[in-house]
Amino acid sequence: MLADKEILLPLIEEAAAKAVEIRRDLHMHPELSGQEVRTSGVIAAALKELGIETREGLGKPVLPDPEYIKAVLTSAIAKDMLKDMGMGEEVLGTIDLSGLDIESMDPAAIAAMASMIMPPGHGVLGTIYGDDPTRAIAIRADIDALPVTEETDTPFKSQNPGIMHACGHDMHTAALLGTAMVLKKYADRGGRLPRSVKFIFQPNEEGTGGAAPMIAEGVMQDPAVESIFAFHVDPSREYGKIRFFPGVMNASCTDFKITVHGKASHGAHPNLGIDPIPCACDIVLALQTIITRKLDPASGAVLTVGAIRGGSTTNQVPDHCEMVGTIRTLDNESLEIIEDEMRRLVSSVAEGYGCTAETVIGELYPVLFNDPEVSEVIRTVAEDLAGPENIVNDNAPSFSSDDFAYFTSAVKGCYFHLGSTRPGSEEIHDIHSNLFDPDERLIKLAITMEVFSCLRLMGA
Repeated sequence: MLADKEILLPLIEEAAAKAVEIRRDLHMHPELSGQEVRTSGVIAAALKELGIETREGLGKPVLPDPEYIKAVLTSAIAKDMLKDMGMGEEVLGTIDLSGLDIESMDPAAIAAMASMIMPPGHGVLGTIYGDDPTRAIAIRADIDALPVTEETDTPFKSQNPGIMHACGHDMHTAALLGTAMVLKKYADRGGRLPRSVKFIFQPNEEGTGGAAPMIAEGVMQDPAVESIFAFHVDPSREYGKIRFFPGVMNASCTDFKITVHGKASHGAHPNLGIDPIPCACDIVLALQTIITRKLDPASGAVLTVGAIRGGSTTNQVPDHCEMVGTIRTLDNESLEIIEDEMRRLVSSVAEGYGCTAETVIGELYPVLFNDPEVSEVIRTVAEDLAGPENIVNDNAPSFSSDDFAYFTSAVKGCYFHLGSTRPGSEEIHDIHSNLFDPDERLIKLAITMEVFSCLRLMGA
């Protein structure tokens, strides 16, 4: 049974209409990771208008390990990596690393320099205090957009060239604001909230991740969050379908950089140098044996070298070659094995070529695990709302990653999907596509799911 259904459904109807307007505004004004200035302003203004306690400026990126920062800043592809870490083009254009002796800098100086160039936080936290002001249920929405040029014909398409809400974060944000509207009005009219509610609007999901810094800044404390949940739009399912992933849902994500050092020479006289490029090529091939020969075949893992660069001209043997890539695993044990074997293998292959090599590994996201208890509560809400025939249980984990994993590592949580494709559509456009155009009816369903799941989790 759905608590206070007669009171809440009219509030949901009203909030959904407003949330659609907000979604369209956000869709027309998308902002990249680390640059969500206008977006966070819209969110904060909406929460304050409702009379909800609001904190702003949250989610400044957590600095990686100083050695990883040094690897990034000394890389030939430094600016590409900094962009992936959430830095905007207007900042990147002002950075000149050529005159810096980064190799000789101590870790404190490196961290200070990186802190100056990392983007500020644009996360927002709203809190409604319930009967118990010391314990809370949290709901999260990510707020950033992607560097994609929109090609849909919607009348509210992006007005920011080269930027688009192609992953549905505008839907997530608008729905959570709608949920805040409903629960605040419900409480103001005498509705019972046994615990407090936190609305976490997280920046930088598509960059280095805003979850970990928001946690470090205390969003899970005062009041203490007991459980958290969130949804993601899912174009692989039609609108009305609700998809759950028991247990492990998303793989961990760990990036690495390998630098092979040789000896430069003229390209016509390679015998006078030590060529790092053949060595790097052998390393790329050898790395795959870690997956096929060092791990349990049932464990599931991916190791991908995504970029390799060495040299700058046709007639020179370069003195070094760099490669960067990603590791994805479904458990921590596999990750530890891969990291240990990578370091051993890279060094041994390099030695065989007369080269030296360095391996730097920087963790991004942990495994995303859905708590069985929290998931079951939300699944029963979904069944009550949509009927068991519209519930999809998926036991196949994805090797993509999501920094919501930091929240589910901190407390019990659940991440579920809501189908976003219009029924009868002849062609499906995936998230991150320039033609991604989700069914807006999903917003009302999302608000309904969030409202009743929140109340049921707090025992209302």
